[in-house]
Amino acid sequence: MRKEIGKSEIKINEIDLRVLSERGSWWLMIWQCWKANCTIRVWKEKSKRWNWKTRQELNELAAESNAIDNERTRLSLLLNKSKSERSEEEAKQKKLEEEFGNFEEGFNFVIDKQNKINLEYERLLGAKKNTENAVERAQDTIESIKNQF
Repeated sequence: MRKEIGKSEIKINEIDLRVLSERGSWWLMIWQCWKANCTIRVWKEKSKRWNWKTRQELNELAAESNAIDNERTRLSLLLNKSKSERSEEEAKQKKLEEEFGNFEEGFNFVIDKQNKINLEYERLLGAKKNTENAVERAQDTIESIKNQF
């Protein structure tokens, strides 16, 4: 169609308008209207193609947007699940820390008691040793008194 238009324009440009009669001028106007009509049809076809491409791009963008929304929703659910699991684990950790604290307190109590018992035992051993030494000295003293008489 463009080739036709191009050929026709060349032929029209070769025509000397001064020579044309009134009838020829009418034919020229008709030709120009036909040419304008063809141009409008060409642009109309182009706009249809552009509209189709635009609709196709919009559909692709809408599909991509839906996929992103679906992924965002999935990730939000996963995040909420992770948050609740974390909260549960923190509660378990707190409970275990309290339990450990109780065990540690009990252990420290037993160790303190054992230390007191060991200390008492050492004191009693020292007292026993002192008593044994005192008895031994007393026997030595008795021996030495016997030997003096």
